[in-house]
Amino acid sequence: MTTPITLVYFTATGAFYDVESADPSGSTSALDYENMTGGYITFYPRIPSGMVSYIANLTAPDAVARAAALALAPINGRIMGGLLCTINSVDTPGVQLVSSSPSFALNGPLIYDVAFTQVTYNSTAQHIANFAFPAPYDATGVDITSPTLARIPYGGP
Repeated sequence: MTTPITLVYFTATGAFYDVESADPSGSTSALDYENMTGGYITFYPRIPSGMVSYIANLTAPDAVARAAALALAPINGRIMGGLLCTINSVDTPGVQLVSSSPSFALNGPLIYDVAFTQVTYNSTAQHIANFAFPAPYDATGVDITSPTLARIPYGGP
C-alpha cells in the first residue's frame, strides 16, 4: 500500500492601501493615506476545466485514507480594513489555499490565477490588475502584495 497523501495548505496574505485627495473637510493639503475600502479576490486553481486528480491513498476529511478523486474549486476572499481576509463572520486575515503536490499530476507547481472584482477606494469603483503565482509545495505563506512574489501572467478561469 502507498503512503497516505495528506493535503497541505498555505495562507495567502496581503495588505492594500491607497493615497487619496486631501480631506475636503480638513484644513491642510495633506493627502489621505488609507486602508483600501474593499474588494473581492478569487483564487482560481489553474487546472483544465473538469479536471480532478485521482489519488490512490488520499486522507479524507473523515481521516480515513482511500482512493479518491479530488477537485480544486475557486476560493474567494475579500479586502477588509486593508487586509486580504477569509469571507467569514469575523473576516479572518488571510485565505487558506491548497499547496502544490506531485499527486495532482500537473506539469509543475499548482498555479493560482488571482482575480480582483468590485474594488473600491477613493469612494469610487477602481481596478487592480489580475495576475497569477505558483503555489508552494509546503505550508510556506504567500504575501500576494510582496514586491518579490513571482507573479506570472493571468490565465483566467
